[in-house]
Amino acid sequence: EFQKLVVKMREKGFYTPQVQRSVDWSAYILNQINDLVDTLKFVRTNVDKVHQPRESNSVGRPPTDVGDLAKAILFVEMVGIPESLARIIHNNRRKTNYHQLQTNQHNHELIRKALFLW
Repeated sequence: EFQKLVVKMREKGFYTPQVQRSVDWSAYILNQINDLVDTLKFVRTNVDKVHQPRESNSVGRPPTDVGDLAKAILFVEMVGIPESLARIIHNNRRKTNYHQLQTNQHNHELIRKALFLW
């Protein structure tokens, strides 16, 4: 029974052809950017509601702000950036070329990187 169905599937005309839809890429990219900005605002607003920054009186390097750390972790998780990529971005944040956003607007990963650093 299954084998007969497989043979029919290979015949021309088994599937009804679909009309190709055009994609407005500039609107799509703008929507993606707006989604990321909304995510950043959501994370910032909600972490700031519960986080009270503490003053450090210790000598040496100031401690990592747990609120900023929480924001970074939540944003990375919500956007779906793997930890390894987030670490690479963090380690190379001074080398990121923001002008690439203008020349390569369809590169969603580059947009994510730039917004992650924002």
